[in-house]
Amino acid sequence: MAWGKGNEIHDLQATYENYIALTASRQTAARYGLTLEKFFRRFPDKPRLEDFVRKDIEDYRIWRLRGGVSPTTMNYEIAVIRAFWNWLIQMERVAWNPASTIKRLKQKEPPKTSLSIVEQMQLQKGCFCWGERALVALALTTGLRGDTLAKIERSDIDYAEARILLAGDKMKAGRNHEIPLPLWVLKLLEEAPHGRIFEGYAKNTPALRYRWSCICRRAGVASKGIRSARRTFATTLLRAGADLKLVQDLLGHKNIDTTSRYLTPADSATTREAVDRLPVPPEYAITPSK
Repeated sequence: MAWGKGNEIHDLQATYENYIALTASRQTAARYGLTLEKFFRRFPDKPRLEDFVRKDIEDYRIWRLRGGVSPTTMNYEIAVIRAFWNWLIQMERVAWNPASTIKRLKQKEPPKTSLSIVEQMQLQKGCFCWGERALVALALTTGLRGDTLAKIERSDIDYAEARILLAGDKMKAGRNHEIPLPLWVLKLLEEAPHGRIFEGYAKNTPALRYRWSCICRRAGVASKGIRSARRTFATTLLRAGADLKLVQDLLGHKNIDTTSRYLTPADSATTREAVDRLPVPPEYAITPSK
């Protein structure tokens, strides 16, 4: 099967990628496109969408698993393939979805970890320059993703109202986003030497992630990646009394179920403190010994 301009499947895939970009980020749309291209290249002898059956999807899954991909990755790829065919049905291009009855593989839930208050304070000791202090401050007090942090400019900061106002093109969800800033962080950002906050310090997202790892290593904090700062932000807010809907808004999630996956289970001391706050009948009350 010729794979290129003029190929019907290739053209439909490109159209679908543009469709996804209308409601998601370009990064997500590109990832969808790569997944579909990988799938279709596996079947060069099938020139028409109508030729695909469930067995093809299952064969593709077996091939990928034998190649070493994880069940999590495989579930994601099948979900993309299923979504593509559902879109084709909506466009009245095909009549049925060969991936509709493919069951998800069991996958282990990765441990949810966030930084303790002590570790958050410890990170400051691993900062050697203004850029590192700003990175730690913004990551822990805004919960923004690494790719968004890398794009922040001085013009995004409303110093009068102590907040960051981000245009949709800087957010994964593509929507405008507002988040308040603690006054100490605002004061720190007033010292920004460039128009783009991390100009000259970290020129792109991978560089920002590398800097975060360096800070963690110098501070003696186990590096869990800059995403751990986002999880820490959400967990710290909830334990401070914020409700889940508020945390959803601050993280910029469309779905509250997504927010719940960011939360770190409480440690034993926290759960004990919560349980001890439950009401106790007077006849069972125990007076603490002096």
